[in-house]
Amino acid sequence: MTDIPQAQARPRPTRDYSIYVLIVAGLAFVLFALWSRGPGAGDLPSAASVFGTAAQRAEATGGAATAPIPTAEFVQMAALGNLFEIETSRIARSKTDPGELDFADQMIVAHLKTAAELRGLHESAKIDGALPTELDAAHRAKVDQLRVLDGPAFREAYVKMQRDAHRDAVALFQAYARSGDNPELKQWAETTLPALKHHLEMARALN
Repeated sequence: MTDIPQAQARPRPTRDYSIYVLIVAGLAFVLFALWSRGPGAGDLPSAASVFGTAAQRAEATGGAATAPIPTAEFVQMAALGNLFEIETSRIARSKTDPGELDFADQMIVAHLKTAAELRGLHESAKIDGALPTELDAAHRAKVDQLRVLDGPAFREAYVKMQRDAHRDAVALFQAYARSGDNPELKQWAETTLPALKHHLEMARALN
């Protein structure tokens, strides 16, 4: 009879493999410790600092926000946008010759109309919270900056603000039109979008 060969011994793990196992185990322990501790004050940045404004979130994802924009937030931002457009464009009319910046006239008329529509919807839909009647600190700072400029410097700053403001407005209205939870406002956002996109194109065409 031939002898039955004994089972071959398993090869010993190499030194590199042992180091790899130790590293993986160490990382798993660290992650478990962090998870067990939970976030404390100062451990994590605020949601606003991570994601920015709702409009910025929407723009970063091609118009679809990472999460639905609350109705109250949409209304506040839309109202502030109207106030900002109207005030900056009125300043532009006072600092330029008649006919030189027709864009400003069109923005005043268009955003007065949009502001009136929003007020009507706010009342009919019984949305919580009052609409802002004056600019917040961030918008006010831009307006104050615009007031002290003249000539080419003013025009350059105004045009840039208009481009930025309409880009944000388009992103905001796109996001709410897709995921808003108030049917009336959602329909209004969708209906208003073409005009906002046209305004953005006009602002980008300004020299």
